[in-house]
Amino acid sequence: MHQGLKFWRNKEGGAAIEYSLLAALFAVSAIVAFQLYGKSLSKTYSEIPD
Repeated sequence: MHQGLKFWRNKEGGAAIEYSLLAALFAVSAIVAFQLYGKSLSKTYSEIPD
């Protein structure tokens, strides 16, 4: 029982979780942006002559 309470009250690693959530949010937003603007950018660059 004492080990469970000790684990529950432990606050170490909170920053790592926050940074992980921020990284996941950044990754999801980058994927969404690439999906939204990828086709229009591809079309724009394909129209540029070599």
